[in-house]
Amino acid sequence: MKGDTYLAWSSDEKIRKKGESGGAVTALLKVALEMKIVDAVLVVKMRNRSRYDGVLSLITDPNEVLQSGGALHFASVNVARALKEYLSGAKDFRMAVTCKPCDCRAIIELAKRGQINIDHLILIGLN
Repeated sequence: MKGDTYLAWSSDEKIRKKGESGGAVTALLKVALEMKIVDAVLVVKMRNRSRYDGVLSLITDPNEVLQSGGALHFASVNVARALKEYLSGAKDFRMAVTCKPCDCRAIIELAKRGQINIDHLILIGLN
């Protein structure tokens, strides 16, 4: 391992219970919207109340972030493609994006080709 390791959890008990492993990511997304660090967050939310089926959701209201809390297992969503094709490559607004390592790599490659504005993104890698 390289670098420092940090343990984090939300100080908000409601987020801590709803989020995965203490809700740190959910809390960070909520604060990013509240403080206007980003205009929106792109997350994968449960579909049909199944932790195995997810759908991409673009959230602009900090109060809606809690609905996306918790891990989704095997929810295969092409985040990079959605950014490029449906969200104008994040060229018009700032966004936080939760993504798996493969999604992060694809986003970086598309940014190298000028198809996504990575300067407008905060990538939050999840595994």
